[in-house]
Amino acid sequence: MVSKQQPWMFVWLAVLIFIVSLESRWSEGCPEQERFALLQLKPFFNTFHYLDNWVEGDHNLDCCQWDRVGCNDTTGRVISLYLDGTRDLEMGEWYLNASLFSPFQQLQSLYLSDNQIAGCVENEGFDKLSTLSNLEALDLSYNFNSGISSSLGSGLEPEMETMETKKVPGWGKASLVWRQWRPKRYQAGGRLVWLGKDLSKLKNLKDLIMDGTNLNISFLQNIGPLISLESLSLRGCNLEGTLLDQGGLCELKHLQQLNLSDNNLMGSLPRCFGNLTSLQVLLLYSNQFSGNISPLRALTSLQVLYLSSNQFSGNISPLGALTSIQDLDLSSNQFSGNISPLGALTSIQVLRLYSNQFSGNISPLGALTSTQELYLWDNHFQIPISLEPFFNHSKLKAFYGHNNQIYADTESHFSITPKFQLNSLVLSGCRDCVTFPKFLYHQHDLNYVDLSHNNLTGEFPNWLLDNNTNLDQLVLVNNSLTGPLHLPTHSHQNLTSLDISHNFFHGNIPIQVGAYLPMLMTLNISKNDIDGRIPSSIGDMNSLWSLDLSYNKLSGEIPEHLAKSCINLRYLVLSNNSLEGQIFSAANFNLKYLMRLQLDGNQFIGKIPECLSNSSSYLRGLYLGDNHLSGRIPSWLGNMSELADLKMPNNHLEGPIPPEFCQLKNLQVLNVAENNISGDLPSRFSPPQIQQVHFSKNKLEGQLKDAFFNSSSLVTLDLGYNHFNGGIPNWIGQLSNLTYLILTHNNLEGEVPNLLCNLERLRLIDLSNNNFSGQIPHCLDMTALHGDFSTATEPMREEESVVLKKKNAIYSYQTRISANTLVTLMLIVAYVHGNAGSSRTGTNSRPITALAKLAKLVMFVVQQSLKSAKIAGLRCSQLTHCSLHCSRPLCCTFNKFTCGECCNEQGLISKNCYSAKIYLHLIAKIDNKSMSSSLVTLDLGYNRFNGGIPNWIGNLTYLILTHNNLEGDVPHLLCNLKRLRLINLSHNNFSGQVPHCLDMTALHGDFSIAIKPMRNEEIVEFELKNASYPDHTSVAPMRKEEET
Repeated sequence: MVSKQQPWMFVWLAVLIFIVSLESRWSEGCPEQERFALLQLKPFFNTFHYLDNWVEGDHNLDCCQWDRVGCNDTTGRVISLYLDGTRDLEMGEWYLNASLFSPFQQLQSLYLSDNQIAGCVENEGFDKLSTLSNLEALDLSYNFNSGISSSLGSGLEPEMETMETKKVPGWGKASLVWRQWRPKRYQAGGRLVWLGKDLSKLKNLKDLIMDGTNLNISFLQNIGPLISLESLSLRGCNLEGTLLDQGGLCELKHLQQLNLSDNNLMGSLPRCFGNLTSLQVLLLYSNQFSGNISPLRALTSLQVLYLSSNQFSGNISPLGALTSIQDLDLSSNQFSGNISPLGALTSIQVLRLYSNQFSGNISPLGALTSTQELYLWDNHFQIPISLEPFFNHSKLKAFYGHNNQIYADTESHFSITPKFQLNSLVLSGCRDCVTFPKFLYHQHDLNYVDLSHNNLTGEFPNWLLDNNTNLDQLVLVNNSLTGPLHLPTHSHQNLTSLDISHNFFHGNIPIQVGAYLPMLMTLNISKNDIDGRIPSSIGDMNSLWSLDLSYNKLSGEIPEHLAKSCINLRYLVLSNNSLEGQIFSAANFNLKYLMRLQLDGNQFIGKIPECLSNSSSYLRGLYLGDNHLSGRIPSWLGNMSELADLKMPNNHLEGPIPPEFCQLKNLQVLNVAENNISGDLPSRFSPPQIQQVHFSKNKLEGQLKDAFFNSSSLVTLDLGYNHFNGGIPNWIGQLSNLTYLILTHNNLEGEVPNLLCNLERLRLIDLSNNNFSGQIPHCLDMTALHGDFSTATEPMREEESVVLKKKNAIYSYQTRISANTLVTLMLIVAYVHGNAGSSRTGTNSRPITALAKLAKLVMFVVQQSLKSAKIAGLRCSQLTHCSLHCSRPLCCTFNKFTCGECCNEQGLISKNCYSAKIYLHLIAKIDNKSMSSSLVTLDLGYNRFNGGIPNWIGNLTYLILTHNNLEGDVPHLLCNLKRLRLINLSHNNFSGQVPHCLDMTALHGDFSIAIKPMRNEEIVEFELKNASYPDHTSVAPMRKEEET
């Protein structure tokens, strides 16, 4: 009996001896040579004290217990070193001795990223790592970027855009994290040509990460010998050029993961990509690849494919073979055609197709029932707002379909309940949608909803808040919602953003809004018809960050509770209401973090409150115009170091410009026009970043001297309607960016300096009504400031603002003019009228007095009396006598007001509305033989000129004399106008024969005439090939015989 048990006793004894031996080995710690090697490495990688426990001692012999060291559990040998980001970047670059890692013969993973390694010590390069036969993972990313050595290249440190992280499915054996940050593009210089050759000796390497290093494209050819490589990441390595169609990268047939994103790779994908049949993850986004994607057809093992932000084009038929794909990103390319090939990708979970040229219906996506996220915006898809094709997608969580052809379908299967419960929904741009889609009534997990620009009607959908208690953001901008605002049934504790601007809501803001929506961070109810007072309960929104109630009918004062309790408020926008009283009370003001305060267009009175100085560290924009404020401009405004925009026009402010304004180093716009500001400009007032200065219609005086002398960024300088004297200073000629110079109605004198000819960007200059004398600089004639100008006006409460456009550039300065004031805008040169002086002589001379006489009668481009027309925001369907084709801009009329480009894509009237031209009743004869031959445009239309057309008409391109009382024959001398491109002599009393040249063929050039309906007149727009005549000519409808 005993003899039978003896073999088992020997087995147990052997196991016991083995366990004891292991315990004995563990008590000794890691091998001494590896512990010593780690201590040799420590001085190079411990500037952040991450390796402080790397010390010798009786109780610290086991280096496997040291930070950032990984050991094999059985052998105790070091197999992993995590030394990434352990060196302070401020210590500068250094050279690594790669032989220091030779003692770690069992090393499998080595992470050295973000350590400012510039290269290796001579003869101690990365080829020394070839002795580490077990090395499988090597991370050298974000090194080798400086340029200490010409062989290494130069560059800048990576700039972190966001610390957010995202895991790419299947990326790396150790679940490597793909960091969402982009390195800056590196400076030109030598690149790491040698590095690929060194690394090519690491035959057993499986994972290589080189993100953010400055590599030459030859690196991709040198890594061909790394035949064991399974994962390669070269993101943001400044790789430039075209991928070769043979060798190198294409030899890595075991490669499963490849990241070449954020480079400058261009051209077509190489056909040899088809050799990489083991690829599961392919990331090529943010390059300049072009052409089709046919080489990807063979990559049937792909699970993740990112091609976004390239220039790929054509159809996507090759993707139909990639049936294993789960995450597909084709966004921001030039793909076109339908998406039927995607119907075979039944495993797909995330699909990004946005910002392409795809078209057709989305029915192929109906088969992709595994889909969780769909990003389809900015294409030409036909998407029903009901989302009925996706009712069987039980896993669908996010749908982004805006900026497509959204349409209202019949929703025939009303009894069908969708299987999905969405978290995010964005659908906008439906022109014929009226009601909320019915599937919304079945959603209970919504977090983000944007249904803007859909013409939705009805009342505020408070049921949406009741059904979705986790709703975080609700955006319903630019719909036709009406009625009063309805609060949710219960207090909603998760809604942080609500934007219902551009609707037709009316009535009061509910008194308890703060109690029912306490967590709001942004609230936008602007551009509605809300009246009453601002509820005090808004002060209960302690997290409120932005509040916009502008363009309503609110009255009363700003609640003290709001100013006291909304301590996190950054943006407060209450413009264009009927608010009144003092702006703030000093005792109850606690908005210390305000960055923008917009109170313009109200009825506030009193002084600018000193309590605003409490926001001096953050305030960037202060807008107080169009109120009834009085008192002096406070000097403490000069202490607002971040202030960029200061706009306080049309008030009753007085006193001088405070000299403290010289401290506003970040000031870009200063507008105190139409006040009672007096005194001289502050000495050496020259903010370095100033772009716009509007001081017109004040009582400023003195000489300009050295103000703005060093403001090289200045674009607009408007000092008109003041009492400045002296001459135009020479420093104006040094303002290289000056585009608009308005000095009209002052007491300036002397000659107009020739230095103005240095202003190459000048597009508008008005020096009229001063006391200038002498010669006009040669550059200031009708041809000097060449360019096609057009004019439009935008409504501004009780006044009009004139916006001057030059081709695609809009003059941002708004000239404020009273309702019935005759405006004379000399778009090219308007400096003569009202000035004194003698005639100038010379070959190109013209008498100043003659031009002064002419300037009293005409304006070279436009001469209008404007009336306000506040119709922006109305729907074109509400206008009478409008022919609506809203796919292109139209002109509509409403109560005699003409809207330029009024119909946008949503069928709404845009902001660019202007009033109809009021006819000028000027009684005079055209009789001026001194007209300059350089005159290009003469528009005297809609006046009461009489007599005949004079013979002195110069070398004109545009001649408009329509709607006058001119008579007699049309002179044959008009045939001498070789440059004539547009002539309108309609609605006069001419007689006799029409000159033979005035037919559609004589005026050489391709004309196209577009007739757009107005109330009783037509807008005739003449186009010269690609150039349009810069003004619309209003003429009566042509009779049938005239159309020929």
